Amino acid sequence: GFISSMLKRSARHLADGTRIFPQARTRRRYLMTGDQGGVLHLKPDLLVEGPVGRLVIDTKWKRLGSLSQRRNAGVSAADLYQLYAYTRRYGVGRSVLLFPQMPGVVERNFEPLDPNGDSDGSGVVLRFIQLHRNLRNRAQFRAVVDDLTALLRANLHPPISSEQCGGGV
Repeated sequence: GFISSMLKRSARHLADGTRIFPQARTRRRYLMTGDQGGVLHLKPDLLVEGPVGRLVIDTKWKRLGSLSQRRNAGVSAADLYQLYAYTRRYGVGRSVLLFPQMPGVVERNFEPLDPNGDSDGSGVVLRFIQLHRNLRNRAQFRAVVDDLTALLRANLHPPISSEQCGGGV
């Protein structure tokens, strides 16, 4: 989609070999296995792999829930569970929920917990992209690419080890 193609442009600007896999093509995994094979095929919107690490980005094109839901910043429980599963199964240091920028919303960071209730060192973060731009205007188009390049730079982290995740990945 749109964000995928824009992120590919952003990855080229990093000039370090970072690659984008839309729908995790060639990198798909099952969340678990059963007596008849893989169960719950995971297809994150974007899997990013670079020399520094990996990153999962899940794009959302919906409004956040009530901002009065302070603990989860208006993000649905289903979206947080989904990103938690991606973070664990892909062993990434960070997963990003990417929403269009809306008035009054702020970035948030969530830290998955290990079996002892301590932060395991990974993160699920809520980020926003300003899309209300005239993309036919070269400077505004470039601004989207620059924003996504900054998102990649800020969020690509080394993978989390299986010990940090509380088990194998």
